[in-house]
Amino acid sequence: MYRILLFFVFCFGKTFAQSLPSDQPIYDYVELMPNFDGGIENYLSDHLLYPKPAVDSLLEGKVILKFIVNANGTLKNIKIVKSVHPLLDSEAVRVVENMPTWIPGRKEGNKVNTYFTMPVSFKLNETLRDSICLSPDIAPKFRGKSDGLCLFVHSNTEYPPKALQNNIQGDVAVKLIIDKEGKISQSYVTRTNDTIFNSAILTMLQKNPIWNPAIKNGKPIASKLNLNFTFSINKNGKGDLLPEIFVNEYPKSNIGIIEYLNKEVPYEYLLKKGLEKLHGIVEFSYAIDEDGRLKDVHVTKSVSPALDTEITKALLRMPKFVPATQNCKDIIFFNSVRFIL
Repeated sequence: MYRILLFFVFCFGKTFAQSLPSDQPIYDYVELMPNFDGGIENYLSDHLLYPKPAVDSLLEGKVILKFIVNANGTLKNIKIVKSVHPLLDSEAVRVVENMPTWIPGRKEGNKVNTYFTMPVSFKLNETLRDSICLSPDIAPKFRGKSDGLCLFVHSNTEYPPKALQNNIQGDVAVKLIIDKEGKISQSYVTRTNDTIFNSAILTMLQKNPIWNPAIKNGKPIASKLNLNFTFSINKNGKGDLLPEIFVNEYPKSNIGIIEYLNKEVPYEYLLKKGLEKLHGIVEFSYAIDEDGRLKDVHVTKSVSPALDTEITKALLRMPKFVPATQNCKDIIFFNSVRFIL
């Protein structure tokens, strides 16, 4: 366990009503809400621990807990109102379960049972976050042919027999940490609509397919990568795993569209031409085709016709993207952007 820089937010007031067995009523809000002697923040700072696997995977976020502060100051029925990840959820619950007696809420001067919500935020310090690059110049890429990842997944993943038998289909989102050698050092599920698929994906990833690592300043570095997998059953009743991989990257730089436009649109030239209105919000849409080229630029909110023309010309000159893929096939990707001058 690591104790890392933590930020805590706690709120008082009306919470969601629950129906729980009790000899006495449980109030959502009372004149004097419960509190913890010595301060909630101080207690959490001393007792909350950052699980090491969560540190390794750069897990951050806010876990929101709800519980009852009994009239005698004890806590019960600790529930997770908003989950971040099982590792952080369980640690937030653990530390609250072990808290000493609270000062109970009061209604009309009497101690009463009261609902209480307590969001707890986990945030890594900058040193740890910097150990894994979040914005590489070149994103990690599966080593081999363009369809290599799809072939690897199909060859190394079994459709869960129980899911196939019960006609269960679903999606799994996974976050990977790929080290500078191109190996998967961490993998965990971030979203799933049925946990029956989780072990199949994680077992496949444990076979550790080799990637070309991310590049930053010309050197390989560790980085994160998100992958989405879809489990579907084809017409023959045979399980078919179709990976969805959406990746937008530039072959030589990681510059974003807005940053690119700031560099490529000739504002000074337009100003010299006497255009007065060069401030406001420009909204435009575009598509990225199967070859990774940006096309079909449409300005949907204009500032000036001359600026619209320059933005369109600059976008059409952009370097090729690595195209989005769905079900192992390149697809056209649509997006829209607001550009604030």
